[in-house]
Amino acid sequence: MSEREKLLELVEKLHGNVVAMRGLCDLTTDRLNELETSLAESAREAAIADLNQAAREYAEREQLSQWMIAHSFATGHGDTFADLLKELSWQVAELRKALGAVEGRKP
Repeated sequence: MSEREKLLELVEKLHGNVVAMRGLCDLTTDRLNELETSLAESAREAAIADLNQAAREYAEREQLSQWMIAHSFATGHGDTFADLLKELSWQVAELRKALGAVEGRKP
């Protein structure tokens, strides 16, 4: 085999390798694009779930605070549902204590 034929054979192999690598790069790029899209969708779904949870918590807190106001209880800062319950608990305890004093018994 002549030097020229060896070089042509080598060039053909290199060309085949370049074509294969280009195809691999295209596949990798396509897969990266799919992953990016999938991650973006997952992040979007997680954000929507977080917003829905926040909306439910707000509705529950709002319902309790409106009940407290309607029944003449102070809501305090009422940043969370737990804050409202804590505020309500001590006020109920004070009312029971006052009622016990009025009725002549200990709370």
